[in-house]
Amino acid sequence: MAAPGSYGAATLPPTGPEHPRFPAKRSALPRSGPGARLLRLGCAVLSVLLPCGVFAGMDICLSFGAGGAWLVVAGATIVVLLLGGLAAFAYRRRASLEQDVGWYFLLFLGTMVAWLLSLILGSTNAKGLSRYYDMISMATYVDVNPDVSGRQYVDAGRVLFEPGSYVDTSRAIAFKSTSTYCVAPITLRTADGTAAAHDFWAAGVDCCAGTGANFRCGDVLNKRAYAGMRVLDSDSRAFFRLAVQEAEAQYGIRAERPIFVEWMADPIGEITSLWETVGHRLLFQVLVFSAVQFFVVAATSVVLGRPKEEHYEN
Repeated sequence: MAAPGSYGAATLPPTGPEHPRFPAKRSALPRSGPGARLLRLGCAVLSVLLPCGVFAGMDICLSFGAGGAWLVVAGATIVVLLLGGLAAFAYRRRASLEQDVGWYFLLFLGTMVAWLLSLILGSTNAKGLSRYYDMISMATYVDVNPDVSGRQYVDAGRVLFEPGSYVDTSRAIAFKSTSTYCVAPITLRTADGTAAAHDFWAAGVDCCAGTGANFRCGDVLNKRAYAGMRVLDSDSRAFFRLAVQEAEAQYGIRAERPIFVEWMADPIGEITSLWETVGHRLLFQVLVFSAVQFFVVAATSVVLGRPKEEHYEN
């Protein structure tokens, strides 16, 4: 018989941690023991390897212009979007998941930062190598007489002149614009000054006085230098041509097809150093990102690995 005042009322089962048949509802389900530690270790390893892999892969492909580089970027973008969706899903289902949702967000954020940084740094590295690729696609000429016409050397990228060639700074001249564009003819020391054409010119920006005096562009002070690397910047070449026109009028010389070079001792070594510089920079970028990502994941592991208090709802 029901107690007075409770006729027809439903009998509710008792709840609480003291009743074995009706365990308390928990707001989270933290795990403990060896299985939980192994799961956290797996999450930590993945949170280091995946972002570092995305960063290294994109940085390398973009830096060196590898075939299919943009396919790698597209694939990495898809991975970032999938991880973002996974993190959002985990957050919505956080009450029923057995693993802290912080790991999902750490994996997503780490991979997204890796994607963004590698896109920026890889593109910057690629610009540093653009001159390298331009030069290796052009011809290299050896023992070139600087006093001959430049028509047969229009495809020259690196030019090694005959021994005895030098920059005639006594006929240097400059064209003044926002910068000072300096040029000086390249000739042989044995030349009698009656060369048919002066088509090879040492050139530089802001490396001489406004009149062309005190010409110090490239390795002009190096007595062992008798080579040059082609100047490919179209904007600079336009001003260099104007300077050559002034030299023609002032010194009575003729330039049929002027070729502008940066005067140096070893243009081949200069080009090789461009590749090595970008390679060293790329290695440094990958190592620094990996180290930072490792320490971030390690710190997160300590925070998420702390035991949580269980809260019960009656």
